[in-house]
Amino acid sequence: MGIYPQHVPLISRMVPGEMIVRKDGRDLFIAAGEARLREKLSSEELASVNASLARSLAHLRVKRRRRV
Repeated sequence: MGIYPQHVPLISRMVPGEMIVRKDGRDLFIAAGEARLREKLSSEELASVNASLARSLAHLRVKRRRRV
């Protein structure tokens, strides 16, 4: 999706992932959807987040190997 200057503001739900922001002819790559990580998490929530991250990284490694 592209948002152009001087257009109507947009509010949309986002999922965590990579976002490309083009500004002054340059591409800026940022991670989107991480605001929850700034909140204080209980040890149980932190363990759950770490386990989810480990699973996601494992899936990415497998998918990258299949491309070769």
